[in-house]
Amino acid sequence: MLRHELAAMLPKLNQSQAFEVFALWLAQLTDDKQDFQKAELISCTDLVGYQRSSAAAQLLRNALGPDASQQLQQLLLPLLGYQRNQQDFLFLRKQVLQPGPLLLRRAALEGVARGLAAWPLGPLRNCLLVLAVDMDPILAATAVDLIARLPWPRQGLKALAAKNLDPLVQQRLVRRRAAAPPSDLLLVVHGRSGGEVPSEFELL
Repeated sequence: MLRHELAAMLPKLNQSQAFEVFALWLAQLTDDKQDFQKAELISCTDLVGYQRSSAAAQLLRNALGPDASQQLQQLLLPLLGYQRNQQDFLFLRKQVLQPGPLLLRRAALEGVARGLAAWPLGPLRNCLLVLAVDMDPILAATAVDLIARLPWPRQGLKALAAKNLDPLVQQRLVRRRAAAPPSDLLLVVHGRSGGEVPSEFELL
């Protein structure tokens, strides 16, 4: 099935039908007989890859088994993170921290980023602190960015201040610390007629 055909078809499908297309797409990707179609199938990731359900998560876990090729893992690790299922955090963390091909580690970190709000905060922050001093500057810089997106970001960013970071990562850390809220107080003002914010709140 070609990409333009999927683009025209998917908006017309209900959730069950869309999952069936996802399952078929994933089966074709993992079928060695379909190598001649791999390039076209992979280009369809943005159309069919983002199905979120327990069934989709299980299909992805099965496809990411020990026999999965590096190319397939690169494609599917971010999609597994998108499922935001806590049981997958340990798998993604292992993939991103263990020595291995950089492209796979980066794909696993993308998966961590896709499900960031769903992971347990303590283990997640510890994982990112380790990655922030990684020898790969892309992994390290991404980890700093993700720490800045966590609750209470100054806590994690401050912990990196004394670390020996890559110069480019250090610059990223300085920018993220400067942009982080100076306190953990978040004030949300909404629903006022006329859309004006009272001067007292602006002063605060």
